[in-house]
Amino acid sequence: MTHPFTADQLRAEFIYCPLTGVFARKIKRVHNSNMGDIPRQLEPHGYLTISVLGKKCYAHRLAWLYVTGNWPMSRLDHKNGDRADNRFDNLREATHQQNSINRPAKGTRFHPRLGRWTAQIGVNMKQIYLGAFDTKEAAHEAYIFAIVKYHSPEWLTRKGA
Repeated sequence: MTHPFTADQLRAEFIYCPLTGVFARKIKRVHNSNMGDIPRQLEPHGYLTISVLGKKCYAHRLAWLYVTGNWPMSRLDHKNGDRADNRFDNLREATHQQNSINRPAKGTRFHPRLGRWTAQIGVNMKQIYLGAFDTKEAAHEAYIFAIVKYHSPEWLTRKGA
């Protein structure tokens, strides 16, 4: 597989802090950026992207390249499930199956600002917020409970709703 640039080219353009997962621009490269800028864009799916030498790349893949000197051989997994957390110790190479195991359970997602897992369910074309939880398992349990509560006829007749 051909990659758009090398680790040395990346390091010439950016500084990366493995403890925080943050990149900063070393040089003024494009007309609207300055040295020290933190060039990142949060994509709708939760990943951060950075433009390097005119190529838009995922920040977690750039972090791997920056630290190891090599592009990842396969997929990268964010151990804590937060796709915007690009600290090097939060990243690991993973197969598709391994990466899927760490994927949030249906109806749940990791909320970076809260630092917790949230759950919600759709009922009658509206989203119902179920709460914030310390673990994805707890959030998923709330989601499953809500499925039974809002979508199971037995629950409705038993509760007299």
